[in-house]
Amino acid sequence: MASKIDFGIRGAIQVRRGSTKKCLNKFIKRILCRTNQTIVPLGPEGKKITLDNFHPILIITIWDAWSFLWTYAFQPTMKMKLNEQIDYLMESLKRLAESLIIIQPKEQLRPSTVNVTYSVETSRQEGIVVKYMMGASIRCKRSMNKKLAESRMKQMETLQWAKNVKDVLTEEQWENCKHALGNCSESVPWETMRGNPQSLQGRAVLYTRSLAIPRGDHQVLSVIQPCIKCNYVMEMMNRHQVATIHSY
Repeated sequence: MASKIDFGIRGAIQVRRGSTKKCLNKFIKRILCRTNQTIVPLGPEGKKITLDNFHPILIITIWDAWSFLWTYAFQPTMKMKLNEQIDYLMESLKRLAESLIIIQPKEQLRPSTVNVTYSVETSRQEGIVVKYMMGASIRCKRSMNKKLAESRMKQMETLQWAKNVKDVLTEEQWENCKHALGNCSESVPWETMRGNPQSLQGRAVLYTRSLAIPRGDHQVLSVIQPCIKCNYVMEMMNRHQVATIHSY
């Protein structure tokens, strides 16, 4: 399935599984953050892309688009065993983080985290495979960050369920987690990968990992746990019977 996304880069880039690496090369050559600093080419509302077997994927920032293309450009092969597929995803996540450092050297305009969320699926044709999606946290000009996080919250059902998060956190927890709900790199993958309401045995089982992208003198990628707000999103997804999420 193909979907055209107009990033204002001399027309549209067409996302098609068979030609994604070619699209990725075209995308990196024309990357806007290295020219006129346009990180939100689709406006604050973004654009939703529909793919088979996924909930709609919300693309707002250029980093959302980059993570989406990365997901489809670098996929495990069917010949890999399950543990090899998972190892491949973790290495791909690391390289996604490294690619962001290369294409956007300015820390204040670069996402602070990236995420991969996956489930284990059984296919008659392919056997046991991983289904997954990658995402990046929101980062652009400081005046826009909160607005874009709010746009995510308004358009994502999983975040709507958790919009009362301020009422359930203590004052200390709120002060220790100051970024807006929807800012985190988990937001897009969790919304996209969630299942439909099911009993405990039938709901989606998701595994998630986030990496913190180095800042300042700290140059080592590190695994981080979901923040307190994301933990509340996880709880609400479980309450609504759409997914059980485990940190990997």
